[in-house]
Amino acid sequence: MQTLSRTTDPSQQISRRKLIRMLAYTVDLVGIDDCYHGRRVGMIAVKLARQMAGFGVPLTRVYDAGLLHDCGVSSSREHHNLLGELEWSGAQQHCDIGYALLKDFPPLANFAPIIRYHHTRWSLLQAGDMEAEQALLANLIYLADRVDVAAAPYYGDGSLFAQRETVLAQMEAHRDSVFAGVLLDALRSASEQTDFWTDLCETQAIEDFQQAMLAHDTEQNLTWSEFRQAAGIMSLIVDAKSPYTYRHSAGVARLSSYLGRLLGLGERHREMIEVAGLLHDIGKLGIPDEILESPKPLSDEQFGQMKHHSLTTHQILRRIGGIDQIADWAAYHHEKMNGQGYPFHLDASHLPLEARIISVADVYQALAQARPYRGPMAPEDILGTLRRLAQQGHLDSEIVETVAAHLPACHQAALREGESGPAAG
Repeated sequence: MQTLSRTTDPSQQISRRKLIRMLAYTVDLVGIDDCYHGRRVGMIAVKLARQMAGFGVPLTRVYDAGLLHDCGVSSSREHHNLLGELEWSGAQQHCDIGYALLKDFPPLANFAPIIRYHHTRWSLLQAGDMEAEQALLANLIYLADRVDVAAAPYYGDGSLFAQRETVLAQMEAHRDSVFAGVLLDALRSASEQTDFWTDLCETQAIEDFQQAMLAHDTEQNLTWSEFRQAAGIMSLIVDAKSPYTYRHSAGVARLSSYLGRLLGLGERHREMIEVAGLLHDIGKLGIPDEILESPKPLSDEQFGQMKHHSLTTHQILRRIGGIDQIADWAAYHHEKMNGQGYPFHLDASHLPLEARIISVADVYQALAQARPYRGPMAPEDILGTLRRLAQQGHLDSEIVETVAAHLPACHQAALREGESGPAAG
């Protein structure tokens, strides 16, 4: 077996700012064909806030609230519904999910109430007991979100500026009921600037605005414990995409960590592998639901889309900085010992032990769960499949035999009681 990697301790190298960016990039993947919704909402919200004298919320917080507002959305179907109507009967569900994800995570907990109420009518917010500043920020994000939805049909054909009064009229029709009048006044004022509309249509303008916001913020590093907690949050978002992947990432992480212990890795090393296991499938948020849940074999085109998820995982994690090894281990989980895997076609001489461990854990956990086209497999049958894949040059045979020597414990690590199929979700 390959010697152990020389690991770089990621502690104190991951900033809160970079974490927010990672969450924003990942959540926006759910848009499939439009991966800028969160960033546009943040940009719109900031431009409106600038129009309000005495608005006491820092603009970076306004922008971050826009980036994070849809962190409770995992399904591309749900994303489509949210972008189709001003008010949607099922909208509150993703608000509650986002709130639950962040409320107990100290670095981002102050965004949880904003996310919870970002689809709540202004009339209801006023009648509630939410702090006035937070209520106005939540309603600002709601308005920015709906402006983006109303403007979206005009992004592609260059007609948005000509259609601006149509968009404004849709928002104005809900003055003091859905949206606060002071926010609509700010929208009217901001809309008089041509670039308010043209920037929404230009990817480069959206990215330039993001960089400008980053330049005005101070970095606050997370502890290693906080980043591990953040990875767990990310895994919940990813695994919620389909009932067939419920707790898959957590199972891969547990089994990877257990195999690491059996193979003699130290505690921090195992924790890093565990984080890679939690994050290995974040690229799947960009895969349409109907592909992930297809009961039939995928077409070549669909399989090509599916294969892209590991590269997307690599790109997102590399953007954070400070966790390059974790990014590599996570993204290599579909590489094969014989070099015929993807996305980089690495062979045994270039595959680190940590990636090999995650590959075995990923296959084991997936086979132990139900899928649209089969039921969960028994441990002995899973082991037979692992051995066959090792013989074919796909998996590391020594790691597979480690599984064989500790099969009941490995099965327990991969799949705890109550997590065997869609009903568990």
